[in-house]
Amino acid sequence: MSAGRWVVGVVAAAALAGAGGGAGYWYAAQKAGMREYDRQAAAPPPPGKKVLYWHDPMYPQHKFDKPGKSPFMEMQLVPVYGDDDGGSAPGVRVDPGLAQNLGLRTSLARKGSLAPRLAAVGSVAYDENQMVVVQARASGWIEVLHVRAPGDTVTAGAPLASIVAPEWLAAQEEYLALRRAGPALPDLVAAARARLTLLGVPEEQIASLDREGRPASRVTLSAPQSGVVVELGGRDAMGGLAQFAREGMQVSPGMTLFRIAGLAQVWVIAEIPEAQAGNVAPGTRVVARVAALPDRRFEGQVATLLPDVDPVTRTLKARIRLANPGLFLKPGMFADLSFAGSSPRAATLVPAEALIETGRRKVVIVVADAGRGRPHYVVREVETGGEADGMAAIVKGVASGERVVVSGQFLIDSEASLKAFTARLEEAPGGPAEPAKGSTVPAGKTSTGGEHSATGRVESISGTSVTLSHGPVPSLKWPGMTMQFTAPAGGMPSGVGVGDAVTFDFVAGANGSYRITRIERAPVKAGGRP
Repeated sequence: MSAGRWVVGVVAAAALAGAGGGAGYWYAAQKAGMREYDRQAAAPPPPGKKVLYWHDPMYPQHKFDKPGKSPFMEMQLVPVYGDDDGGSAPGVRVDPGLAQNLGLRTSLARKGSLAPRLAAVGSVAYDENQMVVVQARASGWIEVLHVRAPGDTVTAGAPLASIVAPEWLAAQEEYLALRRAGPALPDLVAAARARLTLLGVPEEQIASLDREGRPASRVTLSAPQSGVVVELGGRDAMGGLAQFAREGMQVSPGMTLFRIAGLAQVWVIAEIPEAQAGNVAPGTRVVARVAALPDRRFEGQVATLLPDVDPVTRTLKARIRLANPGLFLKPGMFADLSFAGSSPRAATLVPAEALIETGRRKVVIVVADAGRGRPHYVVREVETGGEADGMAAIVKGVASGERVVVSGQFLIDSEASLKAFTARLEEAPGGPAEPAKGSTVPAGKTSTGGEHSATGRVESISGTSVTLSHGPVPSLKWPGMTMQFTAPAGGMPSGVGVGDAVTFDFVAGANGSYRITRIERAPVKAGGRP
């Protein structure tokens, strides 16, 4: 065997061993849970307690009227006992051992303060307030180009381009002639100097003209600020697109030659969810971080909120102004933003994971009597006041000092909902009928809607369950399918068997089940077809 194959074999064996170890751990955990359920099933009932029904803890919506093996899992059914008051107390009791196997964790509700915080992602952009434009104010041509490409960095006062313009040369000669005429014409001298400034001749060039007394054939334009040349050439005075500035190119008045963006301060454009817009306002402090410098913080504030909402993403754009010492922030970078929230508000705090949101309400599971041998869990509907840092503020429903469930609460909530549903059935006129032997749902009127009719064929009959292949059900907008129903309360009629074509009526029951209220063989039409 080659060395390469030997290595591959060893790696494969190690992977199989790891997978086998993980599977063995899962199997051992499953067996431990089943042994715990079997122990509860075999334990004698507590003194003064009455067994209400038996169920499989993994499928609590199914109830059985006698002990036995679960049809869903390889374990014994677990008894459910009534409370001291005969089961009228709200909530659910869970054995401590079962709670441990289910991974139930609790946390104490406490008084504290919660400051709403908002996090978002933004894109670094040039600060348009730090943008300057250098234009030609006379006709001429570029003789020397000192900055040759967009993206070049310049400092304030650095030369950009030297331009030869006959109009500039004539204005200089006129100014010198008026100066040589003596102090008799001071107003004309001042007007000639002002004309040079209006034509765009730099102040340094005019000062050199005063010192030397000779006109310059070329005028050098300088950068008015430090920054990045983001445009070289740009648009002409009529808004038309011009070519890049090049040596020898003719220029005309109003033509943009350079656009320079300062980087000492930048913008970050952030997308704020519409629902969070109330927590952001101009002046809100912001801390930004970028991936290139994860240990560095850039602090700034919201400059403005743009007035429109994106109809697709339902977000507002926030323009954030950040100082950029060291010029580390580059346009186009993504930044993680943390907005300072409003002032902290006192509230009762619980872990956010304790909340169960159904779309119509928010609930938590409260431990009502944790000091007894079998804790009592109660479902409470709550009103919340926001979340931050993994904690949720409870405005109404939970008091400080109460203990809430933060893990495994969904099983308790489903069991409590089932108990409440059963209680409502018992309050119905006449009460529910006794459950059929081996029944997995309580008998009686369980319809939560109207009655529906369909035709189909009996595929199998097992205890109180009937599997039917039925056609479309227009009242429910169902297509044809094969599904399981609960048999009528009195059992299947003697004349109906597997393979028979039938017509039947059914109603919606508890927890997504459907119960047949009438079933009979379909009449046979001429030709022997039903």
